[in-house]
Amino acid sequence: MRYLLPILVLLLLPLQARGIDDPGQVSDIESANSVLEAAHLSFERGDYSRSLQWYLRVIEGGYETPSLWTNAGTAAWRAGRSGESVLYYKRALKLDPTYNRALQSLNFVSPETNIAVESFTDEMMMALLRYSTPGQWFLGAQMLFLLGCLALAKALASTQRETRGHWVAVLAWSFVFAIGTGFLGWLNHSARIGGNEAVVMVDGSVTRSEPSDQSTAQMELPAGTILEVLEAPRRGFVRVRGADGSHGFISSDSITRI
Repeated sequence: MRYLLPILVLLLLPLQARGIDDPGQVSDIESANSVLEAAHLSFERGDYSRSLQWYLRVIEGGYETPSLWTNAGTAAWRAGRSGESVLYYKRALKLDPTYNRALQSLNFVSPETNIAVESFTDEMMMALLRYSTPGQWFLGAQMLFLLGCLALAKALASTQRETRGHWVAVLAWSFVFAIGTGFLGWLNHSARIGGNEAVVMVDGSVTRSEPSDQSTAQMELPAGTILEVLEAPRRGFVRVRGADGSHGFISSDSITRI
């Protein structure tokens, strides 16, 4: 009998280890919490690749949040997968452009090729778009449009030339600002979708002058470089633009859309 307990412990150890290392699939909130707990535990143990695997499993199970994408980005960075790290931080910001933890983490891990030379006006515009929502801009555009309609009615009803001129001016400026505000709302919406951005996943990827391996090599990019996709892929290459404004073609296999 005294040997029975140690034998049972030895038999149960593999099952216990398997329960920690493989928390199972995500089918409901309870299983999602179980996988998430395993991800946190793996991260604390320094098993960053396994932790990343579990974070992604929770996300793929339908529980996508900025926090989970940020955790995945941190695990990827600790695992030495810088391209994935930038990709996941960007996906967190796609859900919430104001998520501070993802912003700070992205600034820390982002390579120098993502640093754009921007004027003070550009920085102010980006901050304005970042801390507002598309709905706020579209609502402002609608109110300006209604103001323009009111000014039009006042201008048509006015019998005095000078008063009519004032209302016509209000009408013109209201429509101008309504169009401008609507355009800013569209920019904000496009920035949140991020459908035209991609991240370089293969370190040392090269942009070329033409969509061909035989064309002139332009620039070697590190993993994690963020590019704007300008055209649909052709012949295995896609035309892109970097943060410095340079254009080129890069292999479709070396990038992943955000």
